[in-house]
Amino acid sequence: MKKNVSFIRLFYACFLLCFMVRVGFSSGVGKKPTVLPIKFRVAVGPGFMNGGGDLEELRNRKEYIMDQYGMLDTADSDFSWKKTRVNSNFEAGVIVNIKQPSSPAVSIGLSTGIINASAKDIAYSESSYTEQPEWWGIRKVADNMDTTGEYQIRAIPILLDFRLSWPQKISVFGQKISPSVYAGIGYYFGKMIHDQTQIYHYNLRAESGRFYDQETDFSRDRDINEEMKAGSLGFRGGLGFEVEVSSLISIGVEIFGRIVNFTNWEGDRTDSWNSTERYYHEINGWAQDVFDSGRTTENGFLWKYNGVNDILNEQFMEMRISENKPDSSTFFDINKAAINLNTCGFQIAINFSLPFLDNVLRKDRE
Repeated sequence: MKKNVSFIRLFYACFLLCFMVRVGFSSGVGKKPTVLPIKFRVAVGPGFMNGGGDLEELRNRKEYIMDQYGMLDTADSDFSWKKTRVNSNFEAGVIVNIKQPSSPAVSIGLSTGIINASAKDIAYSESSYTEQPEWWGIRKVADNMDTTGEYQIRAIPILLDFRLSWPQKISVFGQKISPSVYAGIGYYFGKMIHDQTQIYHYNLRAESGRFYDQETDFSRDRDINEEMKAGSLGFRGGLGFEVEVSSLISIGVEIFGRIVNFTNWEGDRTDSWNSTERYYHEINGWAQDVFDSGRTTENGFLWKYNGVNDILNEQFMEMRISENKPDSSTFFDINKAAINLNTCGFQIAINFSLPFLDNVLRKDRE
């Protein structure tokens, strides 16, 4: 709640600052305020990433799990993992020109928006089936495990840019184009959700020519949910070209870069499960199902750490929310997880003016 209040206060404070700059910028002592152009801006486009920081480490965990199941000669395994490569960007705000006409024109931009990205957690399925002869008959065992998961990352930034533009500086096929460059800072409010689902099934059947057949069937559904938030200062810059469609509207294309790294994720982890166990006897048939369920929750930071499997003699990586810092006597390379939204991308931007607002603000000049 406090973060939301701070977010709203920060946004309106910056908007008021831009509004005052626009109306109050004066061309000299004793002169009336110079009302300078103000534009509203909407931009959308994709960004391209290279893994998202510690989310890239999931690749190493995939290889570890593959080796772990590879020890089971009777198991058939299938693995998949998707690297974080693309994010979507939406931005809306205002651009206040503080020095115009001039070349280059100088302006300040204030905007907010939404950034979305996702990463597939390690998905794997493992199944095995064995038949073991016994003195009393034959034992048949089948088990299956399916695991899927995903990380969803969202960030809402407050962005402040310093912009330079050269109005109608370039002519292409008779069309005047205005190039521009910008750079600035922003504060990013990040949120990440990690969902993982595990479905497990086990069946044991004892078939005997001497005794009665018996069977045990067990299934369990497990859901892990982690929701966390973090904030971070970030930097961005870019360049673009703008074409006037009319006196009020222009369309632009921008190439941009962004650096923002979240290192203080904090939130809640919930682990819940439901299980069903059934027992069969050849004389009595299936007994009544036995149901069980449970749920655990904990609050803390998102930690990334490594351990060693003594059997495989291989390192493995874990990343999860924990109330306490993982035990350094058992694990090593223990750090708070760092997830970034470092991006190179492009946007299509629409800039427009509201004539009725300009008319109101120009009355003092007339």
